Amino acid sequence: MIISLVRGITLLISRPFMLVPAIIASIFNLGLIAISISTILDFANSILLLNYIPDSGLENLPFQFYSMYADSINLILILLFASIVSGYWLLFVYCKYINDAAKKNAGLAKSTVYGFKNLKKIIGLSILSIAILLFFATAGWFVLILSMGFGIIGTILVAVLSLLIAYCGIKLVFVPTIMGADGVSFKDALKKSWEFSGKRFFRIIFLLLALGVIGFFINSIGTSLASYFNESQEIFYIGTVLIFMIIATAYSNVALIIYYLKKEHNLLP
Repeated sequence: MIISLVRGITLLISRPFMLVPAIIASIFNLGLIAISISTILDFANSILLLNYIPDSGLENLPFQFYSMYADSINLILILLFASIVSGYWLLFVYCKYINDAAKKNAGLAKSTVYGFKNLKKIIGLSILSIAILLFFATAGWFVLILSMGFGIIGTILVAVLSLLIAYCGIKLVFVPTIMGADGVSFKDALKKSWEFSGKRFFRIIFLLLALGVIGFFINSIGTSLASYFNESQEIFYIGTVLIFMIIATAYSNVALIIYYLKKEHNLLP
């Protein structure tokens, strides 16, 4: 695990051009946000400031909420889908590059093309990811409703479901990486991720925690540096924060891929 964390840093330092795909993905996401920011702000303002929330029971709240804000919710779902697609595209690009780097024949252009060639698979993976998220959200909603009248038993039910979701998330966290690195189908990646994480469950938990802490640290550095710019230099503030967000995103992907390739295929770029 330590090797993956350290090698992720040294690889990005020695090959800063690896940030280019992350920059492309970030520009794509920023463009989507820019063309829909007014709708998002109106939606947030209606809920957080004006408190326009449906006056209904918990069991009907999602349906009432959607009927009130259908356009905004649909837009947010589209943005979420596009963001997931760009995130998986970035992961596939890095999977190809790092895999090739371990075999001494890496090329960023070749890896970028690999990401676009697998766009159909990436879109399918994104649809399945959202379906899984909606499934667990629906299950959580039902359990929450059922638990409200059962006191401590209801609380235990919610806790058990939360642990089950976390367990499944950890067991399947390598599905996209396996699809990108090994070129297998979603079904095969599910099985392989379940087996791979089964042998290393707690180490993967520590890896994910470490990546979260390091990512937070990198973003904190960006925020601290950006604070030196005054209000008239807002563009520099945003640019600095964005650059460090891109670095944190690239590092998290790279370190995760290195961990998988090292443990599963004994490959180290």
